[in-house]
Amino acid sequence: MTTLQVLPSAPLTTAHVWFTENLPELTRRAQVFARRFPRSHRDDAVADIVGQIFRYSLSAAARGKLARLTPFTLVSFFGRGYASGRRLAGTDTQDVLAPAVQQRHRLRVISLDETRPVRVPEGLTRLPLSEVLADKRATPPPENCRRDVDYAEILQRQRASRQAKRVFRWLAESHGTARGADLARRMRVSPPRIVQLKHQLADCLAAEDYGPPPTRPKWGRPRTTRRSHRRSPKGHVRMLQALQAGGVA
Repeated sequence: MTTLQVLPSAPLTTAHVWFTENLPELTRRAQVFARRFPRSHRDDAVADIVGQIFRYSLSAAARGKLARLTPFTLVSFFGRGYASGRRLAGTDTQDVLAPAVQQRHRLRVISLDETRPVRVPEGLTRLPLSEVLADKRATPPPENCRRDVDYAEILQRQRASRQAKRVFRWLAESHGTARGADLARRMRVSPPRIVQLKHQLADCLAAEDYGPPPTRPKWGRPRTTRRSHRRSPKGHVRMLQALQAGGVA
């Protein structure tokens, strides 16, 4: 048969006595202060503020300054600390979802389903944030199959060089946004060599009817620059010197 041994309770210190006497006022003032927070966060705010006050009262009693504390000052100080992101269990300065980080960097967590106004060819419309932030360069499945099957066979049939195939692979992965200087640095060649390889790829694809679409002609008369008929100051000076040399009266 087992028996439970009841340990004697620790004697109450002056901090415990002070906190027990002022707990109703501390709770009431913390509840009033927590009205500025959302309703779902008020209970946690009151518990955290009161907990921080109790921990501070223990250190104040050890330093002999417990008599100088007032409930109004404590709730005001630790309430503002809670609003800035401080918590009884500590704060995390690297988590974007932490209240301290949001308060310090003025961040706000929103849902991807929240709509935003976006201007489209048809006019102004509202789209979910997930569609606004989506990568417009995403390659559709038919284009992936064409790149992996058709283009690879075309380059093999046209006997493209190994360097040209590497350039084509990098251009396909970057959706055509890779810089020639970066490609040249990776392949350890000169930038003009990258231009030659791109022309080689274009010739290989054009031979299999995969050339670029025709450019739209520019309608209207070509714009020409009008020459000014005014003479420069140097021309006037030369003319005056020539007239003076000819003996103008």
